[in-house]
Amino acid sequence: MEKSTPIIRMAIIALVGVGLTVGLAYFFYSNSQRSGASSSSTNVSFNVNHISSQAGRDINILLFTDTSQDAHVSIGTGQISFPQELVTFKSLVGGGCGGIINGNLQLGELNNTVQAKVLGGNTLLFTRHKIASDNELPQGRVCVGTLTFTVKPDVQGKGTIALTNRPKWLILGPQGQLEVNFDTNYNSVQVEIQNDTSLTGTPVPQPSTSTPTPSSSTSVTPIPPSVTPTIPADHYRVFVTSQTYDGNLGGLEGADEKCQTLANNAGLGTPNTSFKAWLSDNTHDAIDRIGVNVSKPYTLVDGTLVASDIQDLVTDNGDENYLHNTINIDENGTTITDIGYAFTGSSENGTLYGPNRTCDDWLSNNNENMGRAGLAPKTKASWTSFFSQKCYITQHLYCFETDTPVSTPTPTSINPSPTETPTPGDECPRKSEGDANCDGQITLLDFDRWRQEYLGELNTTTADFNASSDVTLIDYEIWRSHRE
Repeated sequence: MEKSTPIIRMAIIALVGVGLTVGLAYFFYSNSQRSGASSSSTNVSFNVNHISSQAGRDINILLFTDTSQDAHVSIGTGQISFPQELVTFKSLVGGGCGGIINGNLQLGELNNTVQAKVLGGNTLLFTRHKIASDNELPQGRVCVGTLTFTVKPDVQGKGTIALTNRPKWLILGPQGQLEVNFDTNYNSVQVEIQNDTSLTGTPVPQPSTSTPTPSSSTSVTPIPPSVTPTIPADHYRVFVTSQTYDGNLGGLEGADEKCQTLANNAGLGTPNTSFKAWLSDNTHDAIDRIGVNVSKPYTLVDGTLVASDIQDLVTDNGDENYLHNTINIDENGTTITDIGYAFTGSSENGTLYGPNRTCDDWLSNNNENMGRAGLAPKTKASWTSFFSQKCYITQHLYCFETDTPVSTPTPTSINPSPTETPTPGDECPRKSEGDANCDGQITLLDFDRWRQEYLGELNTTTADFNASSDVTLIDYEIWRSHRE
């Protein structure tokens, strides 16, 4: 028995060796088969193909991948060239697309880490790292990140930011290497840097801050200060406020004043235009306040098109999108980083959503009143009408440029006029907060509307009150019992 022991050991070792060899061979074979797959592909694109800006400002561009059916992006390396004589690379924020990675995933649900570095002065090399085994980007069109370039001071001219294949892009998914294609229309961004505010684009007016110096001769009249440049007549600008406010905005006038102050501080103010908040109250609709017949386009402060005209803001373009691009850039040209709720008091067509959804005409910040809000990272109707929020919770505002000159505020009385008592029929006969459709009753219609507003775009099952993994009439009864 003792003599046979070495033989047995050798036999076991031989079997293990054969098994390991076969296992490694299968591993490399299977991976070579996966890597050799060419049926899966991804289309890479920018969100814009032209941007006008001004010296010293930031340019923000979104980078997308659009994978074929059943394909996902795990890791990847790509290159982007940029005109180093005009701009410098500032940052690439993974998933920094206004908080949204795609229609369902919120920033933070996916660890989308992207690292970038500049090679040779004019080429950006970036890599997306897969953090966990289940951390592939979803199938379909996905925002990988936000590219930010800073325009150099005292420059003007034209250049191109472009996807480049030098060296070649490499993107891998669970099924191996993906074929990489560049979108035909959005594989480059034509950048136009201007210092002349009479040109098209979005130049930032720079008011003169110097005080005229009297001439040495007392007989000569001092030179008057230079006139503040005016905004080009071909478009208006719109931004979401960098600051957030509760529902006590000081009424519509107070909200407009907040917009104008931020615009002035950012160098956007002009003597022949003013900025107004996109807000409705019980006597004014947001769309009328901005200008219902305006035919000029609206752009972000970085030149990105938002809408072709005022009606385009409140009209479905045929693909459920109302806006061409989201209003998630503030007055300073910076992308907001929070979820992006903005008070509007408005429905999808820019009119009053409901009399009890204006924070008492934007004069209340208590826990009882509600204000209708939009969501800045959205292009669908929810940009202006997403859900209703308690008035004590701080939110952003949308500020739109209008042709109305800035007026000198009229001093208000220390004791404000009493609020008018609404006439019968003007006030929503709301029975309780559960009356979502404002008909004076709590019915299944309220539950359905509430579920759509609060849960539809968030893709959750929060309405499953009895934890049955389904939303049924039982959940409705539970909800109703707590709302009445």
